[in-house]
Amino acid sequence: MLSLVLSVVLLALSLGNSGSYASQIDDRIRGGEKISDDERYTIFYVGPSFFCFVTKLSEQWVITTSYCINANKVRPGEIFLEELGTVADITLHYDLALIKLTNPGPYFHRMKSVALPDLDEDLNLSNNTEATIFGLYMEVIQSAEIHKMNVTLKTGDDCKKFYQSPYAKEYYTCMEITEEKTTCAYDEGALMVVNGKLAALATISTEITTCPSAATYQLFVKISAFRAWIHDVTNL
Repeated sequence: MLSLVLSVVLLALSLGNSGSYASQIDDRIRGGEKISDDERYTIFYVGPSFFCFVTKLSEQWVITTSYCINANKVRPGEIFLEELGTVADITLHYDLALIKLTNPGPYFHRMKSVALPDLDEDLNLSNNTEATIFGLYMEVIQSAEIHKMNVTLKTGDDCKKFYQSPYAKEYYTCMEITEEKTTCAYDEGALMVVNGKLAALATISTEITTCPSAATYQLFVKISAFRAWIHDVTNL
């Protein structure tokens, strides 16, 4: 609740300066269902022009995308959201960011740690894989909350074009967006779970169009591609 209140307040302030968020209300995660307390892995906050999701890995570590850290100029020693705690250390690697926290805030203790895949585990994020997407659901601004939606990953024509890049399939998974949209391009760091484990984080740092336009695909950075790095940094 604390995160929701803070996020709504920040969002209202953002709307006072710009109407950029208003047109995206209908284009985010549609339907699905509200997450349970046992699925409260993540918290969201308002960035300069997008929403950022931060996901709990352990009692010390959270993960997000490097875009959220760089755009919001998060630095060690600063309070990183009152609900989470103080930043002790930040490690960036490609599209991902690991944050070590001290003095955990009240909401952090109520969050659940999401399970990571094993070091040598490949969750096979390919066409027709069943996954659960977490994203921001808003009927109106004041009711913003995190929902989840079960989806089947589909690779459309735009995804096939993206995969022509030699490194794309190794580091990313691309999901076609249908009328039942999942996350919006503005939901940076929104998580994908497969078989109960953190599989990927949504990213906008590559060439994805924004939600109100004719976006046809969403990119996610694969956790398994960086699993060894996560272990080296966090010992998880």
